[in-house]
Amino acid sequence: MLSAVNVAFFFLLPELLESKGYTGWIVHGGAHGFMMGGTALGVVLGGYAADRFGVRRMLVLFMVLTALAYQGFLLLPKLDAAALVPVCLLTGLILGAGQPLPVSMGQQLVPRYASLISGVMLGWTWTFGCLSQPLAGWLAERPEVGLVGALSITGAGNVVACVLAASLRGPVQGKEA
Repeated sequence: MLSAVNVAFFFLLPELLESKGYTGWIVHGGAHGFMMGGTALGVVLGGYAADRFGVRRMLVLFMVLTALAYQGFLLLPKLDAAALVPVCLLTGLILGAGQPLPVSMGQQLVPRYASLISGVMLGWTWTFGCLSQPLAGWLAERPEVGLVGALSITGAGNVVACVLAASLRGPVQGKEA
């Protein structure tokens, strides 16, 4: 679900920023670059937090924070560039923090086949995630839905991710086992 939401979001991010009145370097990759930097940092921090506080606990926390940060970014009014940069970094950090945790959980469930689990989960994630791109684009072109509406609809996947994360059970190693 995270991949699907993020693919749609990053696909339409330039249009979203342009619709808010941004121009130049912000629309043409600047905001995206700062978000990707935050996402990379979030992946590292999310993994560290999961090792320290438990994978399940952090997965649920990060899914809730992801849903809030995502929707908050969509509703954010136009900021000056100096304020937008840290917002992009923080939003990216939150969007990235939960991404490695499901793979880690899968590897813990089947440690003998950790590389197979990684390949299957990441392959499925990217395949499923990329299906959201044409859906989000199609929705954004509908006048009755619009750009923010399309991203809010695809962002509902974050809520589904929250519910799924909260419902996980089973023998996963870590602090909460």
